[in-house]
Amino acid sequence: MTNSTQRIVLLTGASLAALGIVSPAQAAPTTTSTTPFPPSATYPLLAPSINNTLIISNIGDPPATYGVINTGDGIVTSVVNLSSNGEIHQSGAAAAGNGVLLATNAGVVTVKADASATGVALQTANASLDTGLYQQINATGAGSATGTLTN
Repeated sequence: MTNSTQRIVLLTGASLAALGIVSPAQAAPTTTSTTPFPPSATYPLLAPSINNTLIISNIGDPPATYGVINTGDGIVTSVVNLSSNGEIHQSGAAAAGNGVLLATNAGVVTVKADASATGVALQTANASLDTGLYQQINATGAGSATGTLTN
C-alpha cells in the first residue's frame, strides 16, 4: 500500500521587502571587559608538596568586578569560563606529597556575565557564568589534595 500526501506551497514572486517585513542587519556587539585579568595562579610541579594561598581581595580593597559585558543589536552573548574573560583561577599539582590550595576573599568581588540586546527587531541576549572560581589541586603518590575557598 502506498501513502500519498499532497502539500501545496505558495511559491509566488513576492519578496519580504514588498510585504513590509524587513530583517535587520546584525551589528557586531560592543564588548567591554570590566577587568581583563582577575587574580589567578597556577602552581606547576615544583616541589613534592604544595601549600599556596591566592588572595582574591582584602578588607578595605576597593570593590572589584571581573567578567564580560556585551551590548548590541541582534544576538548578544557573554560567557565567563576562562581566566582571560573573568574567571578566578587557581590550580596546582604536588609531585609526591600533599597539595593544598586556599583562595581567600575578605573584600567585595563580583564575577559576572552580562548580555544586553537592544533594537527594533527580534533580540536575544545570552549570559553564561560557567565558572566564576575554578580551583583544582592534584596530588600524586601518597598525598592528599585539598582545595578551599574562604569568603
